[in-house]
This record gives sequence, C-alpha cells and structure tokens, in this order.
Amino acid sequence: MTTGKVRPALFLLASTFLITQITYAQTATGTIAGSVVDATGGAIANAEVTATNTAGGQPPRKVKTSSNGSYRFENVSPSIYDLSVTAPNFGTKNVTGLNVTASTVTSQNITLEVGGVQQVVEVSAGTAQIQIDSGELSQTLSTMEVEKLPIASLNPIDLVPTQPGISTVASRDNFTNGSGFSADGLRPRANNFLIDGFDNNDYGISGQALQPQNIEAVKEVSVLRNSYAPEYGRGGSSVTNVIYKNGTNQFHGSAYERYTGSSFDALTAQEQNSGITSVPRLVDNTFGFTIGGPVIKNKLFIFGDGQWDHTNGDETGNPLIVPTAQGVASLNAIAGAFPNARSW
Repeated sequence: MTTGKVRPALFLLASTFLITQITYAQTATGTIAGSVVDATGGAIANAEVTATNTAGGQPPRKVKTSSNGSYRFENVSPSIYDLSVTAPNFGTKNVTGLNVTASTVTSQNITLEVGGVQQVVEVSAGTAQIQIDSGELSQTLSTMEVEKLPIASLNPIDLVPTQPGISTVASRDNFTNGSGFSADGLRPRANNFLIDGFDNNDYGISGQALQPQNIEAVKEVSVLRNSYAPEYGRGGSSVTNVIYKNGTNQFHGSAYERYTGSSFDALTAQEQNSGITSVPRLVDNTFGFTIGGPVIKNKLFIFGDGQWDHTNGDETGNPLIVPTAQGVASLNAIAGAFPNARSW
C-alpha cells in the first residue's frame, strides 16, 4: 500500500520538475524560422529541413515544411548551425554558419533549384536578413563585445545602452538596482532582467537583483524591445537576458587578469592641499579562469569558472583627532574647578 502511494507522488514530482524546466528553458534558447521556395517564389511543401549544431552536443533536428513552405525550429540552444534542405525533384541546399542567439528568432529563407538530389549549393549565412517571422525588435551583444569592450563595473548590462533604441538616464530618473537605462523612452523601472531565462529582478526598487561581474563566463546578452513573446512577461519596456557559456564537444577555456590601480594616476588637488607628495598606492587585481568540454561526447558536458578580486593600497585621508589640543586644554581648565573630576 505504501509503495503504491509513493510511486504516483514521485511521478507527479518528477513531472512537475520537467514541466518547470521546459517552461523556463524557452527564454534562454532561440528559434530558427523561415520558408522554402523555388526559383519562381512558389512554396515547396514537405521539404525536409535539418539543423545541425556545429559545436556538437545535440543530435541533428529535422522538420518538414508546411503547405505554405514555412518551417520552424523551437527551443534551439544558442550556437552556430548548419541547415540542409532537401525536396523531391529539387537539389539539396546547405546553409552554413547560421548564428542563433538566445531569446530571438533567427530568420533564414531558402530557395531550391530544380535538379538532381546530388546537387549541393553552399551558402554563407553571415549576412543579416530581414526579420519577417516575428514583430520583435532585438539585438544581441556577442561574446566578443562582452569580453573586449571596456566595462568598469564588469557588469555586462552596462553595455546595453550601446544598442539602438537604448539610452542612459539621469540618476534622478533611475531609482533602480544595478544598471539602469531607458528602452524606447520608457521608464527604467519597467525593464525585465533574466539570467539564462530565470528571473533576476529586484522586487524592492526594481532593476537587477544580482549584477553578474564575471564577464569571461558570459556567452551573450540579448535585448528585446518590442512585441516579444508573452513567455517573458512582467516588464512593459525591455527584456535583457544574460546567457552564460556552456560545454561543447571541444575543450575550451581561458585564464585572465584585469588590473586597476594608481600607476597612471596623478595627484588630485585635494591630495596636494593635504600635503601628500606622491600618489597613494592602490592595486586592484581581478583574475580567474574558465574551462569547459565534454564528459561524454555528444551527451554530457561541463563548464565552470572561478574569479577572485584582491584589493590593497595605502591609507588615504587626514587623521581626525578628537578632541583637539585646544579642546583638551579647555576640558582640563573646566576639570580644575571640580576636585573629584578626572583631568585629560
């Protein structure tokens, strides 16, 4: 009897966990969509479209085009993909280097030429295409941008104002935690922040609950500004999603150090007025590593990182002595009028 009660409970718990994972995972993945047509622009139905992740880790995914020639791959992990399209009486066409980013729809329309099944045409997908599969306005900060552009705070969200439609606001108009900005003129408090698709909002004053600072571990940052899917919810302004790196079939990693210090500083006017003759020493070293790779090729992967921050330097500022020498003399004069009082 006990066993019979436990098994349904475990099944319900496992099902709830899986459903929860699927629900949240949608916001951290991307979509590939487009249409397959012939040379005259006519739709090709039942063409087979295969998407292959060039980084490995997933089996190729296949779909058939609908009656109007459209196809769609949902929940695609961010990576570089190759597409292969075949249809009866048409040649095979391969699309290489399709960059799929998180939280966005990547469009790729394909035209097949009449010919034998052995015909193969290589097409580079490096050029941007017009977005016709959704009304969203989106941009993505790539790994290169996150790693190479200067970020004093090490918070990758500080790079979001470099994108079209995003602007910084005066501190009096911010009132948010972390990096604040305005998307399309809307209030900073209306922004929605995610990390790998999971909620990262401060529900006290709004803004980021956690400000990530390990930029070597960040794969990309996607920004959605208009007509994004209802699965994101909450914010009426923008959705910013920080996506972390993951393991692949190839071992990869990095070691790094960032130095901030007084080596190139000059004496400030305040320091000069205080009698300081040399720049107070300050050294801030931020260093760490990342590493990822396969545990079981094409099945199980691992990725990890570590970061440390060591800060040291000279004590700055003038010592504050309370009471002053004049104050001590005044206190002693007052104490002399009282025989039982303690002198300073």
